[in-house]
Amino acid sequence: MKPADDSSMAPPVRMLIQLHHQWDELQNLALAIIDQTYAAALEIVGGVRDAASGIVTLSRPIDPADPDSPVLTVHAGATHCYVAFNNTRGDADAFAKYTTSKGKSKPTHCLDLATISISPGSLHLARTGGGGVGRKNRANVGSSRRELAIVDAIVSRLDALIRAEKELLRKAAAAACGSFPKMAQINEVFKVLQEMRREMDLEAVMRRRLQKRRVVEEISGGTAAATTAQNSADPTEPLTKRMRTLRVVDPRSRSRVEVLERTCMSYDR
Repeated sequence: MKPADDSSMAPPVRMLIQLHHQWDELQNLALAIIDQTYAAALEIVGGVRDAASGIVTLSRPIDPADPDSPVLTVHAGATHCYVAFNNTRGDADAFAKYTTSKGKSKPTHCLDLATISISPGSLHLARTGGGGVGRKNRANVGSSRRELAIVDAIVSRLDALIRAEKELLRKAAAAACGSFPKMAQINEVFKVLQEMRREMDLEAVMRRRLQKRRVVEEISGGTAAATTAQNSADPTEPLTKRMRTLRVVDPRSRSRVEVLERTCMSYDR
C-alpha cells in the first residue's frame, strides 16, 4: 500500500490547506457574533439603548431556582460584545475591564479587524477596524430563553466553524500533511475556537461551579453523612434538568435550539 502522501488525494488536500484562510475565518466569526449579539439584544429590549453610547446591557440569573445563581450578563454594542455567566448577583459591571479606557485586561488574541478576550466563563469581542460581515445576524430571542438564546447562537456558530476546521485537520492527517508549514497556524486557530467554545458551555460552567461548592462545603466541616450523600448522587443532575427545561423546541426544526441564521461563514475550500 502506498503512503497517504503519495496517493491521488494528497495534492488536493495540500491545496485546501494552502488556500485556507484560518485567521480570516476566526475574524469573520468574531465580527458575526458582535453583530448577531447586538441585534439580538436590541430585539430583547425593543430597540431601547443607552442614549449616549448606544449600548444594551442585559442580565438574568442563569438558574432562577438558585438564589445564589450567577448572573448571565450581556453587554452589546455596534463595536463589541461581552457575554459572561460567572458574575454574582449585582455584579453587572464586570465588562468594564474590557470596555473602559482604564481597563487592565489585554485581548487574548489580536486580529486585523477584531480582538478576542477569553477568560473563565466570559467572552469579549471587539471590532477594531471598519467593516463587518455585511449580513443581518440574529439569535432566536423570541423564545422563553431570551438572553440564553444569545449564548445558544454563539455556541452554534462556534460549533459550525469547529466542525469545519476539524474536518480539514482530519483530511490533513489522512494525507500525511501534518508537517505542512501552515498546519501550525490552523491548529492554533482550532485551539482558540475550542477555548471560546469551552467558556461558552453554560452547562459545563455550572457543573464546575457546583463541584467547587461541593468541595468548599466538605472542607468547611460538613458532616460525614452529608458528604456521603453528596458523593452518592450527582449534584449537577437537577441543574442540568432545569437548564434543559429552559430550551424551547421549535416544531419546525429537529434541533433543540433554532437559530435563524446558523452561520455566515464561507469556506474557501
